[in-house]
Order: sequence, then C-alpha cells, then structure tokens
Amino acid sequence: MNKMLLKRLLYENLETLVHIESQLEALGQENQGMLSPYIQALQDKLSQSKSKLWDYRENLDKLFSEASLESPVINEFIEDLFPALQEMIRYQANALYRLKGAQLLPQTELLIANLNLDKLLPDLPHLVILPTETDNVKQEEHVLGSALLGYLPVQNLEAPVQWFGVLETVAQFFSQQTLQINSLLEHLAIPELKEAIVSPLLSLRLLGPGYYSYYVLNAFQQSDAVALYVVEPLLFQALNRFSLVNKDLVILHQSVEKGRKYINAKEPKAMVKALQNDGLSSELLSVIERVIPDKLAFTEKYGMRAQLLEERLSQHVMVSAVPMMSSPAQLRHDLEDPDLGGAIYGVLSQLQESAASPVEVLNAGWLYKLDQSLNWLQDLINEGPEAGWEHFKRTVLDMDTLLLKSIEISEVHRVLIHEESEQLVPA
Repeated sequence: MNKMLLKRLLYENLETLVHIESQLEALGQENQGMLSPYIQALQDKLSQSKSKLWDYRENLDKLFSEASLESPVINEFIEDLFPALQEMIRYQANALYRLKGAQLLPQTELLIANLNLDKLLPDLPHLVILPTETDNVKQEEHVLGSALLGYLPVQNLEAPVQWFGVLETVAQFFSQQTLQINSLLEHLAIPELKEAIVSPLLSLRLLGPGYYSYYVLNAFQQSDAVALYVVEPLLFQALNRFSLVNKDLVILHQSVEKGRKYINAKEPKAMVKALQNDGLSSELLSVIERVIPDKLAFTEKYGMRAQLLEERLSQHVMVSAVPMMSSPAQLRHDLEDPDLGGAIYGVLSQLQESAASPVEVLNAGWLYKLDQSLNWLQDLINEGPEAGWEHFKRTVLDMDTLLLKSIEISEVHRVLIHEESEQLVPA
C-alpha cells in the first residue's frame, strides 16, 4: 500500500474523531446535570484514543519522508492503528446516538430537496433521512409506508462532506423499479453483482465525483473487497465517461489499484470476470445515462462549477454562489466586438453570480479536501499532540462551517432570485 492511501485513510479517521469531539463538547455545554459525568468519561476515552496516535510517532514521520515504507510499518497502520481508531469511532458513535437522538441539520434537507428526486420516478416514495449509530445499516428497513428511509451516521450529522451516502436506499429502490437496468442485468450468472454495482453508479450519476472519493475511502475502512475490486473500477470508468475526473481523483484511483491487495479480504474473481464479459460495463453506463438524463444528473457543467467553488474555498470564503464562467479576456473581447453593437447588457449578465446548489457545494468541499487534507495532516504531525491537534481540529471545523453556511446562503439567494423573476413577469 502506498503512502498516499495510508495518509488519506489516516486523515479520514482523524477527521471523524474531530467531529465526535466537537459534538461531545457541545453536549457537555448543554448538559451540566446528570449526564455530565458520562459525557466527561466519553471525552476522556476519546483523549486516550488521540494519545494512542502518538505511540506511532516514528511511523507517522515515515509517512511524510521520502523513503519507502517497509511491510512491518504498513502492517502496523492496517492491523493495529486503523482498527483501534475505528473501534473508538464505533464506540463513541453509539454513545452519541443515545445522547443526541434524531437531530438532522436543515442543510441536509436542502441537499435532498434540491436533487429533484421526485422526477426520477413518478411513484418514488418520499426520502426520509434518519440518524443512525453505524455505517452498516444494510439489515435495516428501507421502506416504511410511503417513506423511503435513508441513513446518516450520527458522527457525520454536522460533516457535510460525509453526506454522500444518503442516497443509497433511493438508488436501490430506483434500480429495482427500472426496467432497462433489470433487463440488462437479469441474465448475470451472479445475482449479487447487480445489487453491488447499480446503486453506486446511480449515486455517482446524481451526486458527482465527491461520491467516488467518499465511496472508495469508506470501502477501505470496511475492507470491502467487492467495492474495491468490482465497483471502484466501474465508478472510475464512469467518472471518465461523464468528464468528471481531475488529477487528485486519478491519483486516488491509482492508489486504490495498488493498495487493495492489503485489505483483509480476497478478490472476488468470479464477479470481476462476470463484469468484464462482452462489454457489459460500457453498456451499463449507457443505461445509467439514459435512466438519469442530464437535466437530473451531476454533469460536466456542474463539475466545472464545483471547481470554481473550490478555488473560493481555498481563499476561505463562502461558496454560496458560482462566479462567472467567462474569462476576463473573453469579456474584453465581447466589449470591443463591433458586431455586438454596444450590447452592454449581454456582457454585464456574464458578471452575475448564480446560486450554487448544495451538491455543487459538497463536491467543491471534497475537491478542496482532496487537494489540501494531506497538508493539514502533515501540519498535525509536525506540530505535535496539543498545538497540532487544536490547529487540525479548527481547520476541519472551519471548513464544515463554511460549507454549511454556504448551503444556507445559497438557498436564500435562490429564493430571492425566484421572487425577483416572478415580480418581473407581467400580470
């Protein structure tokens, strides 16, 4: 496993610990009575887990050195540190779930509302997102009356870049109801293959490249061989087909190809072979494009808008609106073009900003995270347990705040523009 992937997996674990610690601190301030000793005990236990990180200081330094990692060092990360961090995350998540209950942020509801899921199927049940104490909700009920139940782990309630899994049950339901998908895959020798590949592809089509990063890194955390050997190559093929690839996604894909052999699970060779037969993957991607048309999908246009928003995130400003797509040179050309006949209003319209959608904001967050998070991790290691952790924590939470506030303000922007356009319509 290469250093890049190990660093990304370490970052994901530590980012989750930041979110847990932040929620415990808020609960501690809200509960000064009977629950206070329990919350304090959880905070103490979390501090012990953070301290364990520094037991690996020598190996952490090696992660950022130029020397290659030896197998014993890699095994220490995979077999000792990461499982210990995951165990602590599960323990704390269960405790948070009991303490917090169902408290979904309004920005999550805005994300769902702006995806226009009702246009996918006329009889699609209303999606209801429920907090859960675990990532593994596959045994839970997914349809209840007229509601389709989606799940969001409690530790991710206030972490917008981790919301990309909320459409899993929608994608499953949609694939079951879509004749074109069922017709294509009904003759597969391995029925489980359909369930494994279709839902992630539909989610990627709806949510964009951030979903790929989210899916792949979670698959490593769960040692999911089907996800890494079967689904990941198909998702990356889809990214290329939909023109949503950038350099960080290419590097992540290459890291996956090299690193998946280290997971504690065997390659599902029968599934891999079944998907390689007779151009099935290309045909499947064509079907995905047809059943989710461009007007509902996260297309190349939205990918470009997300990249513009990422540039703003790097300047630590809100990304509630997308700046103009024209370059200054193009604007000058249009102003000086005699054929336009002084049509200044057409040029000025290019200077306007449009409200960013929640899914564009989240993709900008993932693109920015892929670009910068390893620098944040290195700063943490260099600065040490106390100063390093506080700096790291503030960086993660500041980005969360920026993304959440951007989604909130973008909705205000959208409503105001809608009201203004209605006022301009003649009676």
